[in-house]
Amino acid sequence: MALCEAAWAGVRKNDSYLEAQFRRFQRRFGKKAEGKAIFACAHSLIVMIYHVLAEPDAVYDDLGADWFTRRDDTATHTRRLVRQLEKLGHHVTLTPAA
Repeated sequence: MALCEAAWAGVRKNDSYLEAQFRRFQRRFGKKAEGKAIFACAHSLIVMIYHVLAEPDAVYDDLGADWFTRRDDTATHTRRLVRQLEKLGHHVTLTPAA
């Protein structure tokens, strides 16, 4: 229960990783499944706490609200999909869209 309260506090902080993750979970689970989304954020919070406590010289650095958008790199995604198609035996030639 206390961990969920801490997760709510983290979610309410503007421009934080937990806020972005909560919005992402809420989109996936639906508006009525707010409890599921906060519980998933509480799980992420406990993983963060574990890693900070496990390393004696660890310092927590928030990834930021734009972490999920920064993580999506279209060039990397394209290369991965091309490799998958080539492994399946297809020859891939990419041409940019107009």
